Amino acid sequence: MKHISIKVSDIINKLLPETLEKDLQDDEIICPDCGGTGISVRHQPFGLKETDDRYSKMNWYDNKYMTFCPTCYTGVVNTCVFCGKPTMKGYISKCDCEGYKAQEHEKELQKYQERINKAVCRPLDEFDTYLYCEENDKYYSEVEDFVEDYYEDEFEDIPQILWFTSKQDLSIDAGNIIESACDDLHEDASDNFDYESLQKMLNEWCDKQSGTTSYTPDYTMYVKVEKEWFKRQ
Repeated sequence: MKHISIKVSDIINKLLPETLEKDLQDDEIICPDCGGTGISVRHQPFGLKETDDRYSKMNWYDNKYMTFCPTCYTGVVNTCVFCGKPTMKGYISKCDCEGYKAQEHEKELQKYQERINKAVCRPLDEFDTYLYCEENDKYYSEVEDFVEDYYEDEFEDIPQILWFTSKQDLSIDAGNIIESACDDLHEDASDNFDYESLQKMLNEWCDKQSGTTSYTPDYTMYVKVEKEWFKRQ
């Protein structure tokens, strides 16, 4: 084992110009980690076990090497418009400050309202499956169960709406099964299968299964949450 030192300055002078020119936008700064070079030094520690005494030990070494900066791509990073801190690599504006979080929350509220505006408000008596609450990701078969979950909250914290749901039963497509079965057969093999009889058999088998019925949110219909639901009798 031997140790050597490499004079990096001589190599850098050959690889890079004396100065790097940068044109920065108003929301950009020179990367504080690499100083604008886009290069950083990494450590690669490794150990070799020595047994020249009665207790084995590990001698640790370090192979340093140069690689791309983990903080930036080009020696330049964007800054947050709210707090001025450098943003995460790969993002133009993403930050963990309160200003950014408030902006993203407002965007989510706008998307949520746009979804409601595109949907249709239906009367509660048309509900016959489950109602889905997006805020707590729960399904309710009875409005009373939803009321029980939110009864202790102030009314302004209660969801505005509950989404209708769509029922999904187990189904298996004969065409998909046949297509998969023909992977290793000649290209016209699928033309010789009896799709109808297989599909009939699959439908009968699916009908006999239990505990598979599922429900998914139907974002085209909703019921409006009413204050009257929360009045105790």
